[in-house]
Amino acid sequence: MTVILKNLKKTTSKKIDIMHSHFRIGWEPSPNDFMLVRYHAVACDYGRIATEGRMHKFIEQISKIGAIQIIRQPRKGKVKHSNLEFMFQSFDSALSPKEINLSILGNNVIKDYGFCERKIGKIDEYVERIYL
Repeated sequence: MTVILKNLKKTTSKKIDIMHSHFRIGWEPSPNDFMLVRYHAVACDYGRIATEGRMHKFIEQISKIGAIQIIRQPRKGKVKHSNLEFMFQSFDSALSPKEINLSILGNNVIKDYGFCERKIGKIDEYVERIYL
Protein backbone atom coordinates (compact mmCIF):
# COMPACT_ATOMS: atom_id res chain seq x y z
CA MET A 1 0.00 0.00 0.00
CA THR A 2 1.46 3.35 -1.03
CA VAL A 3 0.25 6.58 0.51
CA ILE A 4 0.93 9.51 -1.80
CA LEU A 5 0.72 12.88 -0.15
CA LYS A 6 0.46 16.23 -1.87
CA ASN A 7 2.87 19.09 -1.13
CA LEU A 8 5.87 16.89 -0.41
CA LYS A 9 9.29 18.29 -1.08
CA LYS A 10 11.67 15.69 -2.47
CA THR A 11 14.50 14.61 -0.23
CA THR A 12 15.14 11.00 -1.17
CA SER A 13 11.64 9.99 -2.21
CA LYS A 14 8.43 11.58 -3.49
CA LYS A 15 6.01 9.17 -1.89
CA ILE A 16 5.78 7.26 1.32
CA ASP A 17 5.46 3.52 0.93
CA ILE A 18 4.43 2.35 4.38
CA MET A 19 5.64 -1.15 3.50
CA HIS A 20 9.27 0.05 3.49
CA SER A 21 11.36 1.86 6.07
CA HIS A 22 11.06 5.64 6.11
CA PHE A 23 11.21 8.73 8.29
CA ARG A 24 8.47 11.35 8.02
CA ILE A 25 8.88 14.83 9.46
CA GLY A 26 6.50 17.77 9.62
CA TRP A 27 6.75 21.08 11.44
CA GLU A 28 4.82 24.19 12.30
CA PRO A 29 5.24 27.17 14.63
CA SER A 30 4.74 26.09 18.22
CA PRO A 31 1.41 27.29 19.61
CA ASN A 32 3.05 27.50 23.06
CA ASP A 33 6.00 29.76 22.19
CA PHE A 34 6.50 31.82 19.02
CA MET A 35 10.29 31.33 19.28
CA LEU A 36 10.01 27.54 18.93
CA VAL A 37 9.20 25.08 16.16
CA ARG A 38 6.90 22.11 16.77
CA TYR A 39 8.23 18.99 15.05
CA HIS A 40 6.16 15.87 14.38
CA ALA A 41 8.17 12.80 13.43
CA VAL A 42 7.44 9.19 12.52
CA ALA A 43 10.29 6.71 12.30
CA CYS A 44 9.35 3.48 10.58
CA ASP A 45 11.80 0.60 10.23
CA TYR A 46 12.35 -3.13 10.58
CA GLY A 47 12.53 -3.77 14.31
CA ARG A 48 12.36 -1.72 17.47
CA ILE A 49 16.10 -0.98 17.67
CA ALA A 50 16.31 0.41 14.12
CA THR A 51 13.14 2.48 14.61
CA GLU A 52 14.27 3.94 17.93
CA GLY A 53 17.73 4.57 16.46
CA ARG A 54 16.30 6.73 13.68
CA MET A 55 14.22 8.72 16.16
CA HIS A 56 17.25 9.15 18.44
CA LYS A 57 19.28 10.59 15.52
CA PHE A 58 16.48 13.07 14.88
CA ILE A 59 16.32 14.06 18.56
CA GLU A 60 20.09 14.65 18.55
CA GLN A 61 19.64 16.96 15.55
CA ILE A 62 16.89 19.13 17.03
CA SER A 63 18.56 19.39 20.45
CA LYS A 64 21.84 20.79 19.06
CA ILE A 65 21.25 24.34 20.28
CA GLY A 66 19.33 23.72 23.46
CA ALA A 67 16.89 21.56 25.30
CA ILE A 68 13.81 20.25 23.57
CA GLN A 69 10.36 19.96 25.04
CA ILE A 70 8.60 16.64 24.51
CA ILE A 71 5.02 17.39 23.51
CA ARG A 72 3.87 13.80 22.94
CA GLN A 73 5.37 10.73 24.54
CA PRO A 74 6.42 8.07 22.02
CA ARG A 75 3.56 6.21 20.36
CA LYS A 76 4.81 2.85 19.11
CA GLY A 77 3.18 0.12 17.10
CA LYS A 78 3.40 -2.30 14.23
CA VAL A 79 2.50 -1.13 10.73
CA LYS A 80 -0.55 -2.96 9.44
CA HIS A 81 0.13 -5.79 6.96
CA SER A 82 3.95 -5.58 7.30
CA ASN A 83 6.97 -6.45 9.44
CA LEU A 84 7.68 -2.78 10.16
CA GLU A 85 7.42 -0.95 13.45
CA PHE A 86 6.76 2.77 13.85
CA MET A 87 7.42 5.37 16.50
CA PHE A 88 5.61 8.73 16.54
CA GLN A 89 6.61 11.67 18.70
CA SER A 90 6.23 15.48 18.80
CA PHE A 91 8.72 18.03 20.13
CA ASP A 92 9.22 21.77 20.51
CA SER A 93 12.72 22.99 19.64
CA ALA A 94 14.51 26.26 18.93
CA LEU A 95 16.31 24.69 15.93
CA SER A 96 15.19 25.89 12.52
CA PRO A 97 14.10 23.18 10.04
CA LYS A 98 16.75 24.50 7.64
CA GLU A 99 19.46 23.43 10.07
CA ILE A 100 18.48 19.74 10.19
CA ASN A 101 20.74 17.39 8.25
CA LEU A 102 18.22 14.90 6.87
CA SER A 103 20.89 12.67 5.33
CA ILE A 104 21.81 11.50 8.86
CA LEU A 105 18.34 9.98 9.21
CA GLY A 106 18.89 7.39 6.45
CA ASN A 107 16.99 6.68 3.25
CA ASN A 108 13.42 7.64 2.44
CA VAL A 109 13.24 10.81 4.49
CA ILE A 110 10.16 12.84 3.67
CA LYS A 111 9.57 16.48 4.54
CA ASP A 112 5.79 16.38 4.72
CA TYR A 113 4.45 19.94 4.81
CA GLY A 114 0.92 18.66 5.45
CA PHE A 115 1.97 16.70 8.54
CA CYS A 116 0.96 19.30 11.12
CA GLU A 117 -1.99 19.81 13.43
CA ARG A 118 -3.13 23.02 11.80
CA LYS A 119 -3.77 21.18 8.53
CA ILE A 120 -4.98 17.72 9.56
CA GLY A 121 -6.51 18.19 12.99
CA LYS A 122 -5.67 15.63 15.65
CA ILE A 123 -2.29 14.35 14.57
CA ASP A 124 -2.46 11.24 16.77
CA GLU A 125 -5.57 10.05 14.94
CA TYR A 126 -3.97 10.81 11.57
CA VAL A 127 -0.93 8.64 12.41
CA GLU A 128 -3.19 5.81 13.59
CA ARG A 129 -5.25 5.91 10.37
CA ILE A 130 -2.13 5.51 8.25
CA TYR A 131 -0.06 3.05 10.26
CA LEU A 132 -2.48 0.92 12.32
